[in-house]
Amino acid sequence: MSYDYRSYDYDKARDNAMRKSIAVASLVAVISADLEAGTVSVQPLSKVRIDGVYESQPPLLNVPVLKHRDSSGNLVAPAYQAGDIGMVVFCDHDIDNIVISRAESEPASSRVHSVDDAIFMGVI
Repeated sequence: MSYDYRSYDYDKARDNAMRKSIAVASLVAVISADLEAGTVSVQPLSKVRIDGVYESQPPLLNVPVLKHRDSSGNLVAPAYQAGDIGMVVFCDHDIDNIVISRAESEPASSRVHSVDDAIFMGVI
């Protein structure tokens, strides 16, 4: 039985490209925080390799911040500041309509695992 190695190489390259295009989570540094809006702008700390050279990723701007409720039910929004190191996660689908309506919504686009759908989870 013979195996077509060209097909294997193509499949492997396609799978690698697909994995690289899926955003899951990233460690970031807070650049600025807007406590009233409940957002932060952050700089990803992991450099990416482009054409054999490691380069900084672009900042993520106006990322919604995860909030918590205390034992009394009050919403607690931590006061993040420039230099804090934290984590963002990237949602499975476009979150724009949900963030605006604060209700179950259809995605505004077909984006999946996109850096445009980040949520700041807090500092580490």
